Amino acid sequence: MTTINSVIELQIILALLMICGIVLTKKRILMADGRKCLTDLLIDLILPCNIINSFLIDLSSEVLIASLEVLLIALGIQILCWLGGKILFEFAEPGKKKVLQYATICSNAGFMGNQIIEGIYGQEGLLYASGCIFVSTLLSLLTIPALSVLMQVI
Repeated sequence: MTTINSVIELQIILALLMICGIVLTKKRILMADGRKCLTDLLIDLILPCNIINSFLIDLSSEVLIASLEVLLIALGIQILCWLGGKILFEFAEPGKKKVLQYATICSNAGFMGNQIIEGIYGQEGLLYASGCIFVSTLLSLLTIPALSVLMQVI
């Protein structure tokens, strides 16, 4: 069970990581190319490894059913976000409209969110979160642009 101590510990770790980044940047130890390298490392190596690691648990029928439920709920949320973006930003300037709609359906929760979820809910919670991130990424990269083009035609 989650305790307040584990949540506070995670918050302290995140704060220390941010402070390290600020200090390294202020002292010019971490420059723009170094930040890009760290970002690429995070996106191209650490996140995929973290997601693969989340699937290395004992999969019971209960976990599989719960995973399917999570995937379906995540799909519903993404569809609602897409529709919400279409409605909420209908009268925005054309340049801003696309950015706002994209920001409505695309989350950056995977960057640090996975570590927080794993720290609080364990590997099973990380499995469910990875399923949500998978649906979000898949739809934002494949389906949503195609649906946006279709909606413009209709």
